[in-house]
Amino acid sequence: MSTPVPQDRSWYRRNEIAITPWLFLIPGIAFFALYVIMPIFQSFWISFHEWDGLGEKTWVGTAHYERLLGVGDQNMDRKFEVSFWNNLKWLVLYLLAIPMGLFIALFLNQTVRGIRLYKSLFFFPFVISQVVVGLVFSWFYLPREGLLNAILGFFNLGSINILGDPTMATYGIIAAGLWPQTAYCMILYLTGLNAVDPEQVEAARLDGAKGHKMLWYVILPQLKPATFIAFVVTIIGALRSFDLISIMTNGGPFGSTRVLSFYMFEESLSEFGFTWVMALPSQPCCFSSCSALSSTSSIPCGAKKRRHADVSHPNRKEVPQLSNGLSRPAARGSCHVAFAAHCCRRLLDSPGFRLHQRQLLGRSEQLQFL
Repeated sequence: MSTPVPQDRSWYRRNEIAITPWLFLIPGIAFFALYVIMPIFQSFWISFHEWDGLGEKTWVGTAHYERLLGVGDQNMDRKFEVSFWNNLKWLVLYLLAIPMGLFIALFLNQTVRGIRLYKSLFFFPFVISQVVVGLVFSWFYLPREGLLNAILGFFNLGSINILGDPTMATYGIIAAGLWPQTAYCMILYLTGLNAVDPEQVEAARLDGAKGHKMLWYVILPQLKPATFIAFVVTIIGALRSFDLISIMTNGGPFGSTRVLSFYMFEESLSEFGFTWVMALPSQPCCFSSCSALSSTSSIPCGAKKRRHADVSHPNRKEVPQLSNGLSRPAARGSCHVAFAAHCCRRLLDSPGFRLHQRQLLGRSEQLQFL
């Protein structure tokens, strides 16, 4: 009896594993490109024209950017200058949410009575809308009826009008924004602390590590993924401060609390500076991209280097190095083997695998007893 000859599989069947994930990603990539990427490039293109949104575009080159930066005989736009420096203040001071969230998470990462209630109270600001946060802090800062001035009056320190003072209004709004952002960073760190390896902590205790040394050398290195996410989300949140400013001061007093996003809103919808405002998005994009890239390069890359530096394998041979320090292609196979061995070792040493192993041993002992 002759065996049937297998027919050649189609091109899709041969590449199904590689193609299927892209088929799921294509709708999301298409929507992202259509509604995010393309408008960004269109806004840059329109910024080189004078256009009212209806008629013909008139090419003006870099005139809008020269007006923005005060190139030549022009002075820098005062509103833009104030907005730009306020954005930098937001970016720097908003990062305080990360260490504050870390210390609150360390405080709440305990097994004491009522800890769930405390976690719920600290988590509460995160679920509140930005509009509600702005209203709450506006009432909190009221010069006569506000709770802040009631506390200051109790200690005979006098009253203070934070939102009415041009030098303090921006800092008052940043403090309002830190309230929910700290709660978000706390959640990230609480999740990361639940994944900390207890064996490393116990080994460090046996070696005499405690206090800040335990935190710096044992806990924080295991919280780098959570720290990276907290950095990125906090930087993005610092640039999305429109809601709080609109609710609390509406850009005042005297335009002292404007940021670039609020300035774009004012110029485009209030003063109809349609093409002029297209030159503004390039400024927050620049320093937000630089901040995100710096946080990316400072956290994950070092972790990757240490991860590959820790890889060791008994059969791994010495890899010949080129003059520029790069490995030869012949070493790729041994690198993959060493990395696979490292991953297997990490899996066998994980707490979840050991817990599963103990459960299996307990069941086997019960069966032997029966």
